[in-house]
Amino acid sequence: MDFCLPSQLEGVRSKHPLVHHITNYVTVNDCANICICAGGSPVMTDALEDVEDMVGIADAIVINMGTLNPRTVESMLLAGTVAKKKGIPVVFDPVGAGATKYRNCVAERIIKLVKPDIVKGNDGEIAYLSGVEGGVRGVDSTGPSGDSAAHVKSLAGKLGCIIASTGKVDHVSDGKDVYELSNGCDMLGNVSGTGCMVSSVVGCYAGANGASIESVIAAITSFNIAAESAGKMSRGPGTFKASLMDCMFGLKASDLDCANIRRLRSEHLQFAGDAVQFACGCGSEAHARYRAGVHLRPPSIGDDRYVYLVAAGHHPVLVQLLQRIHFQDDLGLTA
Repeated sequence: MDFCLPSQLEGVRSKHPLVHHITNYVTVNDCANICICAGGSPVMTDALEDVEDMVGIADAIVINMGTLNPRTVESMLLAGTVAKKKGIPVVFDPVGAGATKYRNCVAERIIKLVKPDIVKGNDGEIAYLSGVEGGVRGVDSTGPSGDSAAHVKSLAGKLGCIIASTGKVDHVSDGKDVYELSNGCDMLGNVSGTGCMVSSVVGCYAGANGASIESVIAAITSFNIAAESAGKMSRGPGTFKASLMDCMFGLKASDLDCANIRRLRSEHLQFAGDAVQFACGCGSEAHARYRAGVHLRPPSIGDDRYVYLVAAGHHPVLVQLLQRIHFQDDLGLTA
């Protein structure tokens, strides 16, 4: 992994990006404060008459649909479309997507009309947007629905943007690679608005360093490392929230040495725009017919043919086909 988290942090601290929020009124003050503590400068206007001018001087836009009403939805759409025309990064937090028909409709409109650069939601929201029945109650996730790593990669490929899914473990994807982020603190789940705060921090990092998988990973990891430090000095949710602000404000480059980031290997090994099926025998139902062990199925033969060749012991045929392929993944191939 070639990411340089300290340079991302320094970029925010040196540039003090102006982050225009159209966010929910439950967490608006927390989002403004965490933005300041991260190194950015927040503005929280949502008046339709004010939005276009404000977007023009902003470095990033954060659209958060936590508390929806028709007026702010129109402001979100205007801010997002103007930002995209000007090349300003747009961060979309689809709060509560999957919970109600209205939220689902609004999320669909924002994604379709704005085409955000970054979509950051919890596991349930991202699962819903990726086409899976997400676990959402109100605006909270009731837990991941299936494989969040697969959901972020699928949705990133579908929308052509960066997707981040937050939960016990966070996942970020650009449609090609998926990264697992394992920093954080259980106390985050006991304070309202921490997910909204993460989106504000993402806005700071995208505003200062551009919308990239590196800036999103750096933002989430920085927030989670600050949360780990806050958790050690807090006595409960109240002191944790105050400590989180303090730790975010005092975060140093050396603190990022404890970042726990892992690139996940793909279920499919990519080559020349195609893929080789990668599976483990005797595992999932889809590969139940495969013999025990790791299997790489060349795309030139179907699944039934592959099973037959393995069962018949025609391994040289498979090896010959696989040797023609140039693999672009970190998994070594041993024939």
